[in-house]
Amino acid sequence: MKHLKYIILTSLLLTACGTGVVEVDDSNYEPKIAIDGYLYPHAPVANIRVMRNFPLNTSLLRTDIFLTDAKVVLTDVAAGKDYPLAFDFETLAFGYEGTDLLIEYGQPYKLSIAATIDGTELQCSSTTTVPAAGFKILREKSKTAPSTFFPVNDDGSTEKWEYVFQRSPDTGFYALSVVALEADVNTFIYDSPYSRHFDEPEDFEDEEWKNQIYNFTWQQDLQLKTGQTILPLDWYLFAFYGNYRTILYAGDKNFKDFLLTSWQVQEIDGNFHEPVLNIEGDGIGIFGSAIADTVFLEVLRD
Repeated sequence: MKHLKYIILTSLLLTACGTGVVEVDDSNYEPKIAIDGYLYPHAPVANIRVMRNFPLNTSLLRTDIFLTDAKVVLTDVAAGKDYPLAFDFETLAFGYEGTDLLIEYGQPYKLSIAATIDGTELQCSSTTTVPAAGFKILREKSKTAPSTFFPVNDDGSTEKWEYVFQRSPDTGFYALSVVALEADVNTFIYDSPYSRHFDEPEDFEDEEWKNQIYNFTWQQDLQLKTGQTILPLDWYLFAFYGNYRTILYAGDKNFKDFLLTSWQVQEIDGNFHEPVLNIEGDGIGIFGSAIADTVFLEVLRD
């Protein structure tokens, strides 16, 4: 479910009742190290993106965003051992090139970064604790067979896919990423009750349909002990016919805080809140961890 935001803007959020006001100009700019990185147990340490923010109205190249010369170190907190990460110019991300590092369930890891931006030396760090083992989708109990869109039962109820999953102890947050793998204007479900004003391909402006490819949902505040939970998949998550990749994540606190507070920073009353980033020092973004389980689904045409 992860989208790289190449430009991260720093803005001054003014609190007001009723109508929110955001005043942004270059005088508010402060250089920051921008992090986009996740750890997964028993998986290689890779795709740790270390970037920078920019003042408004800056002309830049995509490659200008990445801090290729940053010093990036991952620390196994329990073992007290440091692992320097190297930049990969093909993936534009940092990773560990050795074979002696294994990310373990339930263990804390600290990411430390030092970099120079606009002549200013910056440092930041963030610690994530990988969720404990136990989480998995119970496929034999889940409903995952190919289905037509929005099927209605004889009693008028709507049939839905659903995942039954085993919870990890001490983990109460689970997020689902849904990605349409065969999306285009010809596979879009035009008669969906969620398709808004799209009735035919010509109704899309430019490539507006691409906004429907990615969706997500979550469950939170679940019991912090092992047990089973049912996650129904509502049909608004599926805008196209064809195959989907869904990934269910058991996320740590950093994963949860970033997902819930960064994508929508304006409250109902118009006031703004600052995203919860769990990064110390001169950093913004996310360094988190999760356990992931993947299931493929298919929406059939009638």
